[in-house]
Amino acid sequence: MLGMTHEEAAVHLVRDFGQSYTKYPFMIYQIQTKFRDEARPRAGLIRVREFTMKDAYSFHTSQADLEDYYDQCHKAYERIYVRAGLSEVISVASDSGMMGGNLSHEFMLLTPVGEDSIAICTECDYRANMEAAECIIRNERNDAAQKLVLVHTPNIHTIEEVCAFLRCDEKTSCKAVVYQRNSDDHYIVLFIRGDLEVNETKLTNFLGCDIHPAVITEESGLRAGYIGPVNLSGGFTVLYDRSLAGMSNLSCGANIYGYHYTGLDMGRDVEGA
Repeated sequence: MLGMTHEEAAVHLVRDFGQSYTKYPFMIYQIQTKFRDEARPRAGLIRVREFTMKDAYSFHTSQADLEDYYDQCHKAYERIYVRAGLSEVISVASDSGMMGGNLSHEFMLLTPVGEDSIAICTECDYRANMEAAECIIRNERNDAAQKLVLVHTPNIHTIEEVCAFLRCDEKTSCKAVVYQRNSDDHYIVLFIRGDLEVNETKLTNFLGCDIHPAVITEESGLRAGYIGPVNLSGGFTVLYDRSLAGMSNLSCGANIYGYHYTGLDMGRDVEGA
């Protein structure tokens, strides 16, 4: 049996040692075989389910002490890469993944043939994997709010088709992206600005469960291609991305086959948005 991690074994190992506050903080580390049952292993043999890892476990008397120790370890790893002559390696904030936690970093080798994307700001030194990067949206509300109008849009489903038909920009549209929980296939409807894409890693972390793209059936109560936030009924989990906060004069689905709305005002027309 291979463990995903060895916190339990580490705690069992030090339970007698750490009985006095004078022993803290301290850290133990090991090099051991690990196991990860990842849904999408990447990079061939670089990222397989069974691998050898050096990992460390530190013990503290307070959150502040833990954060200080984390910073010391993080800087130590940065110095290791510098001394090894790997100037193309940088540290970025990362998603903690299935292991959990509220803070983690990963070291990325910058290369034009890489497989991941990162966000870097040269002015403030912000660096993060796209799965963990903060999304900053500046919503621009149109003060001349329009009326909510039902428009016949026959045989039009995608956000590109809708915006072309209505002659509007995708930034002024509201689209629905639907998922289902892996555990019970419960529907999760996420509304987001039409020109943006859903970050599934952030959504999974927010929900605290695994999800998959939805299979929308007739019995679901959802109208594929025409889903919108107005008069949406059913026992769905409904989420609104911050990109829609305070927005007005948007186009969206009307929850009726062959129809969309124009003039959507999130504050006026959508309860709880």
